[in-house]
Amino acid sequence: GKCAIAVNDIIISKNNPLTTCELNLKITTDDGVYESSFICDGLLISTQFGSTAYNKSLQSSIIVPSCSAYIVTPINPIRSDFKSIVIGDDAQVAVSLVDRGKNQKALVGFDGTQVVWELNGGENICIQKSDKMFSLIKPAGSSIFGFFLFIYITFIIFINICTSRFPLFIIKIMNFF
Repeated sequence: GKCAIAVNDIIISKNNPLTTCELNLKITTDDGVYESSFICDGLLISTQFGSTAYNKSLQSSIIVPSCSAYIVTPINPIRSDFKSIVIGDDAQVAVSLVDRGKNQKALVGFDGTQVVWELNGGENICIQKSDKMFSLIKPAGSSIFGFFLFIYITFIIFINICTSRFPLFIIKIMNFF
């Protein structure tokens, strides 16, 4: 199947702006399995870096970079009791688009780019931590919020820097359920 890598977030969004989509969510961790089905406009899975962008605009929480976690946030769910879920980065997330017999499709995007996959009704995607790492440069002594401001507003690299290595997302379309 197809495979892609994302640093910030992955979005699964309805294809038709006039309708909703029904998604099945399955999160597998060492503690067990969480499953849910819901009707919404889409689903956002963010790393600690992506949690400050689209995830924050959905009024969800920010995850600090030192926390090895993802946040799964529904986009305009019909059920108001479905909120964001913070999970460890060792979890495996599977999402499938429910085929309601209407030739329904969803779009899958990575890091806000134009790289988009089409997800057909009944198809599944699996999201998990990649074994690939990347280095991130930030000004030494800056606060976490100053750090995010630094990343998103300016590309200036200061002489006094420190680096950290962080895992990437990896996403695969596969039969999971």
